[in-house]
Amino acid sequence: MSEHIKAWENEYGKSIWKGHYSLGLLDPSLKKVRLLDAGCGSGKYSVPLRMRGFDVVGIDVSFIALNMLRDSSKARDIDIDILGANVFQLPFKTGSYDLIWCYGVLQHILSKERECAGREFRRILRKDGILF
Repeated sequence: MSEHIKAWENEYGKSIWKGHYSLGLLDPSLKKVRLLDAGCGSGKYSVPLRMRGFDVVGIDVSFIALNMLRDSSKARDIDIDILGANVFQLPFKTGSYDLIWCYGVLQHILSKERECAGREFRRILRKDGILF
């Protein structure tokens, strides 16, 4: 694990930014689609997206954050697939997602990793898929 990823893991348990939720920007007709929350953290977006009817898979490099998401989704009795992974080496088949939600993530990784993430997002999105 590279140093900047380790730093994120260490920071996660200390303080979490409580920014605004921008789910209203998604077209309300988008329901029942397979959505990847890329860099899901503790589920600030995964949980409400799942509650809105999306089939959510959440990935993050922070196992602390993923455990928080696991606990909160279990407490709400909602099903979210949770996986430890990074956004620049995605463990998914080509064309496996209708929508990728990657909000507040890319600025935390190196520019070369951002380039790889963009290629990976393109690869795993279905034709006419949406990247947000």
